[in-house]
Amino acid sequence: MSITRPGGRALPVHPLLIKGFLTWLAYAGAGLVSLVLSNPTNIVIPLYLPAGIALACVLGWGRWMVIPVGLGAATVMLLASGLPSSPWPSWRVLLPMCLATCSGAALQAWLGARWSGVHPSSPLRLESPREIARFMLMAGVLACLINAAGVTTVQSIVTDMPFDDALTMAGSWWAGDALGVLIGAPVMLTLVGQPADLWRSRRRLVAIPMFVTTLLLGWTIVEVQRWEKEREDAVFARDTQAMSANVRARLNGYLYAIEALHGAAIASEAITRQEFRTLSEFWLSTLAGVQAIGWSERIPTADVPAFERAQRAEGMAGYRVFNAPNQPAPRDEVVAIRYVEPAGLNGAAFGYNVLSNPIARANFEAASTTDAAVASSGLKLVQEVGQQTGVVLYKAVHRGRPVTLDELRQTTTGVMFLTLRMDDMIKATTAGHPSYLHACMVDVTDGKALGGESGCPLTAPHGQFKPLHYQTVDLTFANRPWQLVVWSSERPPLLDNLAWSWLVTIGGVTLAAALGALLLVITGRTKRVEEAMAQARQKQAEAESANRAKSEFLSRMSHELRTPLNAVLGFAQVMELDQQTPLPVSQRNRLQQIQQAGWHLLEMIDDVLDLSRIDTGTIKLAPEEVAASEVIESAVQMVQEAAQKHLVKIMPRAPGPVGWGIHADRTRVRQILINLLGNAIKYNRPNGTITIHTAVDKDADGAAQFRISVIDTGLGMSEAQQAQLFQPFNRLGRERMSADGVGIGLVISQHLARMMKGELSFSSTEGEGSSFTLTLPASALLPLPADSTRANEHATNEATSETLTPRARKEVLYVEDNLANAELVRSALASRPWIKLTVAKTGSAGLAAVLDRTKGSKPDLILLDMHLPDISGLELLKQVKTTLASNAVPVIVISADAMPERIHAAMAAGATAYLTKPINIPELLNRLDDLLSN
Repeated sequence: MSITRPGGRALPVHPLLIKGFLTWLAYAGAGLVSLVLSNPTNIVIPLYLPAGIALACVLGWGRWMVIPVGLGAATVMLLASGLPSSPWPSWRVLLPMCLATCSGAALQAWLGARWSGVHPSSPLRLESPREIARFMLMAGVLACLINAAGVTTVQSIVTDMPFDDALTMAGSWWAGDALGVLIGAPVMLTLVGQPADLWRSRRRLVAIPMFVTTLLLGWTIVEVQRWEKEREDAVFARDTQAMSANVRARLNGYLYAIEALHGAAIASEAITRQEFRTLSEFWLSTLAGVQAIGWSERIPTADVPAFERAQRAEGMAGYRVFNAPNQPAPRDEVVAIRYVEPAGLNGAAFGYNVLSNPIARANFEAASTTDAAVASSGLKLVQEVGQQTGVVLYKAVHRGRPVTLDELRQTTTGVMFLTLRMDDMIKATTAGHPSYLHACMVDVTDGKALGGESGCPLTAPHGQFKPLHYQTVDLTFANRPWQLVVWSSERPPLLDNLAWSWLVTIGGVTLAAALGALLLVITGRTKRVEEAMAQARQKQAEAESANRAKSEFLSRMSHELRTPLNAVLGFAQVMELDQQTPLPVSQRNRLQQIQQAGWHLLEMIDDVLDLSRIDTGTIKLAPEEVAASEVIESAVQMVQEAAQKHLVKIMPRAPGPVGWGIHADRTRVRQILINLLGNAIKYNRPNGTITIHTAVDKDADGAAQFRISVIDTGLGMSEAQQAQLFQPFNRLGRERMSADGVGIGLVISQHLARMMKGELSFSSTEGEGSSFTLTLPASALLPLPADSTRANEHATNEATSETLTPRARKEVLYVEDNLANAELVRSALASRPWIKLTVAKTGSAGLAAVLDRTKGSKPDLILLDMHLPDISGLELLKQVKTTLASNAVPVIVISADAMPERIHAAMAAGATAYLTKPINIPELLNRLDDLLSN
């Protein structure tokens, strides 16, 4: 690199100057970023990366870099002094501090490099654990003590910093530098370290993780400091609230005192001096900060001589009415202080004409026009010998019952007054409160401090006045707005009294050191480590890909697996129901095996999907009032054939609780009972029994609970098996038994029971059998009408008679793009010759068929698939239902999509029924017979 001078000749620039400039720039830039991101209330920065940058530059570019390091440290000190949150200090403080941090940072970087054992013939490689440990101990822990100790010592001398604060500052400074070295140095060495090839190869594996660690640790420290600040703020706010409550109570005490004196004056036509002294002694002994309690009497000027003689006759020798010096007073009347207690301390106030003082006269006039107490502004008291500000509380005494302002002024006989010494009052009020709190009282109207500790901030703190905590509390005293100002220059005492930010910083240093050492050791393993990392990344990618594939598989399983199962099970059912060309017995048995295997596969698919929905929280329930007996009988019918096959007898069920049912999802309750009964059959003995008990009782909260127990006489379970009962895909060591299943039925049942606010419990004895109890919220059922049975029988008879009569020809439109599914339905309808089936392969073709037929005959029923090549079945359903002519046509959805949300959406759009694939042919035929007969 070169610099061109005016003559055109290029001057070479020494490489050291370039490196020095880059070192200074990196140090100053990182320091500025640390200053901007740091908490303004911190004395030092908890994570100081420039310390690590300085050491790395000295290690990589040579020891001459200590000069730009020192200049960079001084630059950061100047920048810190110029931040808005830090008022610019005097040059007497700033200059020594800049010199101290300049020399301290340079010396720290030089000694850190020297103690690391680096010399030209042996560059710093940091490959072995021993080399790494030496570097972290000598350069990261010990060397960082130098700058912290030097700067703290200088600041303690020039600013008179207390020893405890200096010790805290030194520890925090050291921790910030050490953390910066342990994290910043390895990262910076990947840019400037020697040998360059080694450190360059570490940029990705060392620099990025350490940079992320820096961000995380810095964020953690800031968050912990913020949390500590919030705790301190809460303690300060609590103590301030307690202090303000005490101040309010104290101020109310003064108001009670003046009201009591006012009441005595009203009750007595002429209160005597002894009576006034007796009344005042109580309040003077009770209330702190009271300078005087007195009575000022209103007298016409002509009656002043007589008034003075009367006072002297009462023993007040030398009593006379006098005015404030050099102050004009009204000539027609005076308001003279007649009584004042304690008399010994306030003797100079006897006879003082309140009207001769403009401030006192204004307060008297304000008090004489109201029945409320009036507080004065801060003023110099006549009897005050110190520097305290006084506030006088006035309460006028009126004759009769004046109403208007003029009447109030004319009937004023005088004022009761209570004089407060504000410093004494604040001191007494804040006594007993934490010593770290400082308080003063400010008159909002005048904007002046009335009393309290010195250094009272009249406005929000700024500039040199920067307390750690500051709060104002608005008060109203005798209709005068005051403000209690509370501040603290030290941290409030916390309950645990632990410096969590300090502990986190130490933990962060340890974590950073461990992480840095680990990464440096790993990156020293060259090719083998690189290959291991590549394999690890490949395995990670494979695992992520497998997870995505699993998610996609589960989301598409319902549609993709049900579609071929629909053809297998559907045509098997058609063959079984075919009465024209019935199968031989041997083939019929094989066909039943095909159906049994197919339905079992469908059951496993449903279980896996249910488990996936439970894990993701997408399963939905439709709770309703359900008659338990109906659900139980339905479940028993579903498993009766399997029980007969396994030679297991389901015992007749005793009548259940009369008038009680369950509040749950009917389908899910039946699913749970089928699972429990299926397990009781599969794991029972030949000629074993299954008993179903039902009962209603109350739980601990008094709520009614319906219990359904399934008790078998089967194999039972050992204690070890019981401990693993509700683990997914765990068949408890019975995988080799002939019973089918995958071991997730009970897991699903337990989750479903809990989702319905119930529970699934069990008890078992090995070799004797098991008992599973499903507990669900009970509900009272409405009584069934007496003639409902006869009505149902009549409806059944009518339906039966209809099925026996000849049928009129019916038109059925099937919108389905899968030819196998269409052919299956066509085969199933072969037993219904009066039904004409028309197939539309697309949604648009189906809609066109509906619209064309509105001019003549329209389809009597529509079968609809949800997955069509052009539009969704749901959209087609909505369009069909919006067509007036086809709105009354029933639509049965036949789809492989068994998701509950899809079923709810279709039913909400107007579907009459939703059948999932594989199609249950008898159910489909029953649906068609029922809808077409109506």
